[in-house]
Amino acid sequence: LDLSYNKIEYYDDTPKFYQVVEKLNLSHNALLGPPYWIWAEKLKNLKEINLSCNNYITQLFTNGYFEELLEYKTLVTHITAYNCNLNKKYIKLLCTLPSVKSICLGTSELSNSSFANYIEEFPCAGLDKCTEVEQLNLINIGIFNITSDISIYKQLREIDLSLNGLSAIPDEFCLLKNLEVCILSLNNLLYLPESFNTLE
Repeated sequence: LDLSYNKIEYYDDTPKFYQVVEKLNLSHNALLGPPYWIWAEKLKNLKEINLSCNNYITQLFTNGYFEELLEYKTLVTHITAYNCNLNKKYIKLLCTLPSVKSICLGTSELSNSSFANYIEEFPCAGLDKCTEVEQLNLINIGIFNITSDISIYKQLREIDLSLNGLSAIPDEFCLLKNLEVCILSLNNLLYLPESFNTLE
């Protein structure tokens, strides 16, 4: 289901065909909150969601709505949500996607960067529950620090941390034994960890 490039503000009413939807693209709309039914209906077939460029998607995260969403778990395996103005608090929503394999929170397209997601530190609350992830796009989301907890991503194959503010990488980064693609360009790196050359 592709509803991208429209002006949709709300999509909370559950469609009759909800159980057959496998991919949902709501990018480039005017959503004031993510569709409630994605979380509430225990969808068995929905695997891919694109919510990118909904600049005010957190506007309805008041009066307990955000906290209610955190109580659900989905079977989504791919999420794209760049330029959603998500901060460290709202990134917690990713904890509802424990099966996710691919997460895209950033983009190298800078024309809309005033609405870029911003988390400062990685891993952070929410992302720390996505331990099955294999692909991570964290381009230009304000990361200044990678903690030693990076080693929780034992399945990680691709990571893009370009256009951030990193000045160092922890030794634990080198424990990512399945890593095949690692992009660290356009940061402020002063040195690499001693064990960096042990990456296979």
